[in-house]
Amino acid sequence: MSGTIIDLQAGELESAVSDAHVSAAPIVVININDEIERTADLTSRHIDWLSSPARTVIAVASGPLIGNGITLALSCDLFVASQLATFDLAVDQTSQFPAKAAFGRLVERVSRSQVLALTLTGEIGAQRALSLGLIDLIASPEELESVLRILSSADAGWLAEFKALLNQVEESQLERERISRRVQEAVVRLTSQTEEPQ
Repeated sequence: MSGTIIDLQAGELESAVSDAHVSAAPIVVININDEIERTADLTSRHIDWLSSPARTVIAVASGPLIGNGITLALSCDLFVASQLATFDLAVDQTSQFPAKAAFGRLVERVSRSQVLALTLTGEIGAQRALSLGLIDLIASPEELESVLRILSSADAGWLAEFKALLNQVEESQLERERISRRVQEAVVRLTSQTEEPQ
């Protein structure tokens, strides 16, 4: 199965999740451009499909991304952008904001203070997104083709095993964070109980 690459538009994600042919491909490229087609809301089913070790998923941003487009891209294994891509995280009553599913990844990639600044300042270009760590690579179509050739030459089993290992590391980090929050909450509760007048 090494070498099979499926190329999708963001709007085809729903049908891809149910398509056995697409699901069997070790490499899936999802082209995202919210100017051409607004990206639909992602469900846990989509997130599970994207994070499955069965495939390596590459998001390619070729134009403006907002809200769900950014959520989709952050849910992929590799986030590549063209020089023309823009990313808008500004929040107002009418805009979409990256869903909770990808919010942790956004903060992890960029930092809490930068996410706050981006929600207030709005659109940034590909070079700024790369310098912040929002995207992994700026690539021309030729450079992207080179990356895909390298990935497609890799053993599909090795890619799946490597992705599973990365998922385990991410899950253990999340578990440590949950435990740390619970400990902090318990300390706050105990402190407030001991400070209450008898």
